[in-house]
Amino acid sequence: MKGTAHLLCYDTWRSATILRAIKEAIGNLPLVIKIAYFQEQAPLEQFVREVGSLVQGISAINTIPARVLDVQGQPALPGAGRERSGVCGRPLNGPDWT
Repeated sequence: MKGTAHLLCYDTWRSATILRAIKEAIGNLPLVIKIAYFQEQAPLEQFVREVGSLVQGISAINTIPARVLDVQGQPALPGAGRERSGVCGRPLNGPDWT
């Protein structure tokens, strides 16, 4: 699975355990969670099956980390450590992002 392995949403059992405790504490107050990008469909489906009844909404990421290069293949964003950045919209449909 691509992404940071230590994100809570990638551990379905722990996520569900924590969400149950939160719901117990907040009662009927609506709970919306934000999750990271799941590269593979099956783990995402399992996550939603396990936690879907515990929350009133799931917010997904709005960007995907990728190398952002100019037409010459050089980093497009100025500054050290900015070769990778959140990408959204049309670039995600391109054939050559990594």
